[in-house]
Amino acid sequence: MFRVPSSHEAFFEEAAGFLVPDAVMAAHVTRALHHGAELHGHAKIVEWEDNPDGVLVRTESGTYRARRLLITAGAWTSQVLASLDLELTVTRQTLAWFWPEQSNDFALGNFPCWFFEAPDGGGHYGFPMMPSDPGFKIAWHVPSPHSGTPESISRVITPEDEAAFRPFLQTHLRQANGPLLAIRTCLYTNSPDSDFIIDQHPKSDRVHFACGFSGHGFKFASVLGEVLADLAMENRSEHPVGFLSLNRFR
Repeated sequence: MFRVPSSHEAFFEEAAGFLVPDAVMAAHVTRALHHGAELHGHAKIVEWEDNPDGVLVRTESGTYRARRLLITAGAWTSQVLASLDLELTVTRQTLAWFWPEQSNDFALGNFPCWFFEAPDGGGHYGFPMMPSDPGFKIAWHVPSPHSGTPESISRVITPEDEAAFRPFLQTHLRQANGPLLAIRTCLYTNSPDSDFIIDQHPKSDRVHFACGFSGHGFKFASVLGEVLADLAMENRSEHPVGFLSLNRFR
């Protein structure tokens, strides 16, 4: 199905796979609840502070105290950790679903998850068609020029959003260049070097944070969860995450 220029090289990994975010999140949450965790959804954080009695977190629905705090605030990290003056850029990203000419050719089992690299290091990527998610999914992995705050970035879909995918499909995946089914927006929280930031708060040894996942953090959720659990419980981790510290930007 791919039309690949002669200047390109291809790599196929038989053992590769992909994660279905909704299923992964449901699994993580269910396991956490069965192990005694409490989840408080739709509780906006007002402020947090470290004092002699522990870490205090105030939300719109309550106040909590703990011995340690992990902050993983995604696109809101710069607001929650304002004192650190983190150089994070939140960008508007789009992903789309099209209906191919021969949908079975792109179905799970017949088509891989894929990434088509562009000269600038970014590129288009996508997944096989899933029974639960009609259409062929395609997205663009590079920070877009449309940046702002999570509140200010537009979620309105424009004709330009569809037009951004059509040339690639026409050139490299013609069979997938069918009717548009849907377009959605998401947010990237980009660090200066596109690597993650995982560290202890410089003003508190009770607080750790993880941010700047730059559009490719979800696939590492399991190991990062282990790292953050280690930091919360032991203040250290056996995983080699020192290269992701905030100090690399200082």
